[in-house]
Order: sequence, then structure tokens, then C-alpha cells
Amino acid sequence: LQIGGTLTIDAGSSLYMDYGAGTASSQLTVSGDIIANGNLSLGDAIGGDLKIGGSWTRGASSTFNSNTRAVYFIGTGTSTINGNGGETFTYMINEKSSGSIQLASNLTVSAPNGGNALTHNSSASIDLNGNTLYLNNAAASTLLAEGGARIITGSGTISISGGVKTIGTANSGTLSFGSNVTIELAGGIDFGSSVSTVDGTLQINSGGYVSTNAPTYGSSALLHYNSGSSYNRSVEWVNTSSSGSGVPQNLQVGSGTSLVYGANSNTGSGITSYINGDLTVDGTFYHSDGGSNDATGTLVVS
Repeated sequence: LQIGGTLTIDAGSSLYMDYGAGTASSQLTVSGDIIANGNLSLGDAIGGDLKIGGSWTRGASSTFNSNTRAVYFIGTGTSTINGNGGETFTYMINEKSSGSIQLASNLTVSAPNGGNALTHNSSASIDLNGNTLYLNNAAASTLLAEGGARIITGSGTISISGGVKTIGTANSGTLSFGSNVTIELAGGIDFGSSVSTVDGTLQINSGGYVSTNAPTYGSSALLHYNSGSSYNRSVEWVNTSSSGSGVPQNLQVGSGTSLVYGANSNTGSGITSYINGDLTVDGTFYHSDGGSNDATGTLVVS
């Protein structure tokens, strides 16, 4: 099914793609904008997705039921997402041929059943535009970079919590997080093997950690330990190398946070660790903690 222009749903009206329980698998493509002041339900069977060529605007009196289907953004130009203070998609896929997807409100990609929560398959950037992208589902899920160099940009925050999130790759996809993007971890993230570059801030809050693979830190990047308690250095900061994944550019230990530098086998005399820019300590930095995590190797702060 296709609409060549704008789809407007008036207040008090509804568009139900899920009529006939469990059988509504037809996809709806809207080449222009969607302005939803009424109620919209996507299909309730595989295939009952929504494709948008323009922008998404949902009003205060409307409801949106995604029925665990995906919302695709296609076409050219800038597509904005404005969900009346906040929007929730189950899965989002960027297939724009050019332009950008720009958040005009906070966005949650819920992915309750895991899988590819967010697929970035376009040279068109995802622009946070001062807002927050929440990846907070309890199930483990993937942010998939597909088909080339992909970027999330703009001043804003990506908030990670719940199950471990993985930066996946397909068809040589890589993902860069822009210099004004802050990734806040209250859960785990695996940045993939040589997949991800952080040019902004990676902030490890209480409950946050990096699992298996660290990102490459760009020349303006900051690794910010901000747990508010004792934190054992781990995968996010590797040892014995001054370049490559896991070597921080700038590093900050936040107020109230104690970083145990020698934790997780970072104690040996042959171990040299590098910070390629500045080290700022607003909390406590334990190079030696008077116990099993005493580090005897060299720390080089460039």
C-alpha cells in the first residue's frame, strides 16, 4: 500500500493496519510526512511495517501502536521525528538515500524481543539534535551498521541500559559517534571488533561497562568514569599499546568515582598503559590500592 504525499490522521480518527488479528502483514509506504493527531496501529504480522519518506509528527491526543513492527525512513532530505515530548519505535531502520534523520524529541527504540533494534543502512546521518536516543530494552540487541561508513551526529545523548547492546556490522559497515555525542552507559555495550569510533564522550555511569570490544577513540574523545563509586578498569581501556581500539585520547575520573587502574590483570611490571591526551582526576585514581590491584607498570600520559 502506498500514499504518494502526506498522511494526516485527525484527532478522534484512527488508522488501523492490524484489522483482522494476526493477519495484517501489508506494508504501508508514505512518500511524504505523517501527521498523527489521532490513532495509528501498524500491522500485527510480519511485513506490516511503516515506511516514511518525510517526517513523523505525533500530537498530544494521539496514540501509536507499533505492534512490534519496524519504522523505516526512506527518500531524501531531512526527516524529523517529533513525538510530542518523546516517541517510541519498536525497531527503526534508516534507508534514506541522502539527507538525515533528525530527532525533534527524545526517541526510544524498545526492541523488546532483541534483534536489530536500530539498523543504520545509509550515508544519511542520524542527528540527535540536542535530544536523547534511548536503547533501554531488557533483551540483548544490536545497533547494526550496514553497507559502509555510518554516523550518529549532533549534540545529544545515547543512553544505554538493560541487556547488552552490540554494535554489529554487515557488508563492511562501520559506525562513528560524532564529537558532540555522549554515550552514557548504565548497562553493557560491545562496540564490535574494529567497528566503532567514538569522537565524543563515552561516559560510564553506575551499572555501565564495556563488554568484549572497546571502540577506537578519536582525537577529541573523552573516556569519562562517572560511576559514583569504585570502578575496576576493564575492556574500555586496554594496555600495552599506544594506538588502536581501547586506547583513550582524554580520560576523566568524575567526582565521587574511584578508578582502580590495576584491576583485571593490569598489574604486571611489563605493562605500559597510555592516555594519548589529558588525564583529569576529579575523584580518585588508584594506581596502587594497597592490595591485589597494585600496578607496577608504567602509565604514560601524553
